[in-house]
Amino acid sequence: MIQPGKKAGLFLGAILSCVAALPNQRVWDDEEILGTRLSPESVTSAFQLWREPYWNREPQDGFRPLGLTILNAERRVFGESMFGFHVVSLLLNGLVVLMLLHVLRQITDERVAWLAAVLFAIHPVHTETVTMAYGQLELLSALFALLTINEYLASKLSLTRLAAALIFAFLSICSKESGLMLPALLVLLRGVYLKPESPWTTRWLTWREGIFALPGVAYLLMRRAALGTWMAAPESAITYGYSTALHVKAVIVSLGSAIRLSIFPTRQTLYYGHLRDHLLNRPWPEAAWIGGGAVLFWILGKQIGWKITGFALGWFLVTLFPVLNIVPCGVLVAERNQYLPSAAFVFLAASLASRMRWGRVAYAVTAMFVAFCMIDSNLVARQWRDRETLWRTTVSSYPKSPMAHAGLGDALLEQSGREDEAEKCFERALELNPDVIGGKHGMGIIAMRRGDFTRALVWLEQAQESEPSSELSNEINECKLRIAGTR
Repeated sequence: MIQPGKKAGLFLGAILSCVAALPNQRVWDDEEILGTRLSPESVTSAFQLWREPYWNREPQDGFRPLGLTILNAERRVFGESMFGFHVVSLLLNGLVVLMLLHVLRQITDERVAWLAAVLFAIHPVHTETVTMAYGQLELLSALFALLTINEYLASKLSLTRLAAALIFAFLSICSKESGLMLPALLVLLRGVYLKPESPWTTRWLTWREGIFALPGVAYLLMRRAALGTWMAAPESAITYGYSTALHVKAVIVSLGSAIRLSIFPTRQTLYYGHLRDHLLNRPWPEAAWIGGGAVLFWILGKQIGWKITGFALGWFLVTLFPVLNIVPCGVLVAERNQYLPSAAFVFLAASLASRMRWGRVAYAVTAMFVAFCMIDSNLVARQWRDRETLWRTTVSSYPKSPMAHAGLGDALLEQSGREDEAEKCFERALELNPDVIGGKHGMGIIAMRRGDFTRALVWLEQAQESEPSSELSNEINECKLRIAGTR
């Protein structure tokens, strides 16, 4: 049994891995979720969040009522300050790590469970999930999923434990739709660890696993009653309108990127728009990572056994399935989606490491590796301190990303007197992609601030053709009035 002091140390390590996020401001999707979606004037009652889609816009996409309800409660308590949100996220991450440790101890030996939990606590790919308020949906879904698995793995599944497990499963799904994959995880656990000696007809699936479809059915019925649809609208998917070839490329890019980020997370960012070029051309880097992952799987299977590697592969694919674009979804690649899938890789790494001879050198190397990962995670968290820092680091990592340059220009426009810098950013963005979102609009805003309303009108009307909005209409009308007033 792990001593309370060690658990406290593990919990603290999970917090320290992203503690640099505490001073971070509201960036990326946090701006829209906390600033617009959950603004006090937009949410008059927490119950309304159980009747609305995630973004509350067309086309309808996700339905995550519990996740939004908890974020809304924090929004009411913390107001405009992000500090409280970051504290909650760090604490949730610590709880997930402890729960993962508890689950792993029921299916593997103590050393493997401990090593895997440590590696999970410090994995740099978790930075987005832990440092962004919207990442709490991922944290909550993972926490409730692990609580479900913990109850399921009990030697005697009493009626009380079964009821608790079903409730946890329902809460996981209501936090984020990825919780719908829980029954598949339970089937995997049963067949690989609980009943491997049973006949094929009962090894994988019995009523115990089948009953866990009920929370998913309840969620879908609730979604249908609230939104009028069973699933997200097709046009909300990133691959909507794609040809078969592009759809296959999307799967390759999603899977290859997931493998890379889980094994070798470098050049991390919140915006993976640069992968658009891989879709339009040939995704060789991602295909290479898929091939390398298959080779690694084969090697590890020989070294640590096919039971362990098979379980890890199954866990990875099952938890990642909702965002692989096999079934079209609203994202191509996002690091937050690697949170629970990455448990498969730390489990493999821990299983391999536990078979090695441990001496002073091994412990020293491990300590250095842990320190390196924690430092790396905190450095990444610092890169997302505010909007300008976010986009500057994105431009530095991906200088050919038009959206990164446009995002930096937009961030600079929030600061008075930096129009010249912003203009260079928008010009570079338009050079890379003449139709980049926000590029023409940004140029129009700069011209308006300089009093050149004729030039501004040209830019704004071009922007209105490609990305119409009421804001653009108002700015166009203002330019026309200003021009008419000078004649």
